[in-house]
Amino acid sequence: MDAQFVSRRRVLVSRPRHQALGLLVADVLVSLHVARSSGAALVLLRSEERADSPLLRLRCSGITWIDPRSPAGQIATAKFLLGLRTSAAWLWVLDWRNHGISLAQRLFRFVHPRVNGFLELCTDVEAISKRRWNTFLRIVIRWCHTDRRRPLPAWLVAIEGLKFQDTTATKMNVRVRWKQTGGRVNDWLEELRPVLPRRSEVHHGFDIRELSLTQPLHAHLADEDEAAAAAVAADLGLDREKLVVLHVREGSTKATAGIEDRSKDTVRNADIGTFIPAIDEIVARGYTVVRIGDPSMRPLERAGVIDLATHQRRTQALELWCLARCAFFIASDSGPYLLSWLFEVPCLSVNITNTLGVFPLRPADRYLVKRLRDIATGQLVPLVTMLREDFIYGIRRRIFKTGEVEYVDNTPEEILAGVREMFDAVGGSAPPESEAQRRYAGLVRKARQGALSQAKMLEKTGSAEIFLGDGRVVHAFAAVHFDA
Repeated sequence: MDAQFVSRRRVLVSRPRHQALGLLVADVLVSLHVARSSGAALVLLRSEERADSPLLRLRCSGITWIDPRSPAGQIATAKFLLGLRTSAAWLWVLDWRNHGISLAQRLFRFVHPRVNGFLELCTDVEAISKRRWNTFLRIVIRWCHTDRRRPLPAWLVAIEGLKFQDTTATKMNVRVRWKQTGGRVNDWLEELRPVLPRRSEVHHGFDIRELSLTQPLHAHLADEDEAAAAAVAADLGLDREKLVVLHVREGSTKATAGIEDRSKDTVRNADIGTFIPAIDEIVARGYTVVRIGDPSMRPLERAGVIDLATHQRRTQALELWCLARCAFFIASDSGPYLLSWLFEVPCLSVNITNTLGVFPLRPADRYLVKRLRDIATGQLVPLVTMLREDFIYGIRRRIFKTGEVEYVDNTPEEILAGVREMFDAVGGSAPPESEAQRRYAGLVRKARQGALSQAKMLEKTGSAEIFLGDGRVVHAFAAVHFDA
């Protein structure tokens, strides 16, 4: 996302990414929070190659929205684009300067040991020559001294005082100084290296997680989007009081946009079939399940389910309309789960791989994480091990490089238990936090407060302060798997 303050920080101009719904939701959420927290008016620009989105027209309390097509919006946009081009040019210069410094360092690392080897060779040659020369001198002196009447030759008198001087130490000092030069040159080059701006400029020092809990946005659709979505919802017979929204990541959204899923993305996918028992439970309680997503997803045909993802009357405004009014949202480890933060909807996140970053935010929120299986033994990695900071930040290496472990999706039974616990939570009848949930949260908090987590938080937001959240892991999951 590109976002900059213009007009002496009184206006924030933001151009969210449109490649996928998750990216768009995340960027809009950050833009809204930064604008309100900084007291700036907001201009949200759409990408030229993408269609307009109702997310760019959201209304929130405490935020002044400027239409990009208005004179004020056009002036702010022009300043934003000019600043963006200037920043891009400066970053290009800094980036190439870094490349030049890296090239100089590699060249010096190539030359330095070879010069050092040459000095060592010179020292060895001199030492051998010195020993042989001294031997010759001793023979001459001994021969001259056998007959005291034979005076020492003048040339021998001149060099006799030098024959015991050892210049090897001097040469050794040269070698030592040359070795020390290597460290000094590297330090000097590192001092020349410019520091590129951190991603914290997007967040401008604000912790979006904490703001989403303590200062909710109270977002709602613009009037025209609200009216259009309500009309279609009425035609489809959607009861705004009895909705549960479902999103299961299948990896097809990026493929539709021409973006190839990376390995770290495909592990977040899940099978919609594992949600069937949970869907039947929701329908049995008198609710309608609304599945949202991409039209290329596998169709879901089941009683009590409206599959908006593949429905011919699907619109993004209608999906947002349903989500803003649902009892709770069942989300995947994907960007759309942030819609629960945007519209203040309780959320059950399922098949989570980002153990720390997607920890439940609100008291009624719950989540289920994917377990890891040791490929060599076939045994599940204990949760205590999974929640260690060093293990968490080494998971990608263990999965994609060394192939030590693999993810295991949540079972239909685990998802069903999570749905039942969500009904208790939103109904106000949730039991107190169990010992297993408390223990799990303690391990997550300890990992979040580690040095690696703080460094990543500092890079992302400009602050090393860690805010976890007030949600819980699903009790049945923690109780069963904690010692597994």
